[in-house]
Amino acid sequence: MVPDFFDVTLSDRYELRLSFFPPGTVKDIKPQVLDNQEKIKKVIESVNQTLQKKLGVRKEFVTKYSIQDPSQQAKAAGAAAAGGAGQQKAAPQVGGGVLV
Repeated sequence: MVPDFFDVTLSDRYELRLSFFPPGTVKDIKPQVLDNQEKIKKVIESVNQTLQKKLGVRKEFVTKYSIQDPSQQAKAAGAAAAGGAGQQKAAPQVGGGVLV
């Protein structure tokens, strides 16, 4: 059975209990929270180190095989087309339909 976030009982007095708080006091729970915080920091640090390693391997692969990113190719093509001052821009291509 999953408890609701708010257990409400109606009687002579209106009573609202918050059942999603863990049992214990702040004094009891604070060391656990701090421990979890340290564990999360270690995991983030580990993930960042792995990311840096993989980015380095990728960069080496890209330079070894002289691979260009498609978005960079599009930018270079756009810059080359716009760079020619004496050249006219090509007319936009109108897609032809399929004859049936």
